[in-house]
Amino acid sequence: ALDNRPLRFEEFERRAPRTIYVSATPGPYELERSGDAVVEQVVRPTGLVDPEIEVRPVRTQVDDLLSDAKVVTGQTKDATADLLALRAEVEGSLRRVQSLINDMQRRWPFARETQVELP
Repeated sequence: ALDNRPLRFEEFERRAPRTIYVSATPGPYELERSGDAVVEQVVRPTGLVDPEIEVRPVRTQVDDLLSDAKVVTGQTKDATADLLALRAEVEGSLRRVQSLINDMQRRWPFARETQVELP
């Protein structure tokens, strides 16, 4: 405003003719101003937005599905290989820890009453 004051609501509306109203519960004012251009945004309690939905032409749906299945299969194989490598690494670490425990029990026989066994 020229007289160094905040704009009145009507003045603001004149200067901002195109406005996006964001409200969890739109009231009569927002509904009247937006007309039929109301979009619902679903946000989960965790703050995550719903996943994007992709609409594909009917002609290519089967081919797209088969292609997606191949991608998922490949990703599953990769994940399985990663899990197997991780499992081998963890099992190796457990064997080393069990070996250290056995060594401690041999060196300090008084600790035999409190044996530690790993699954």
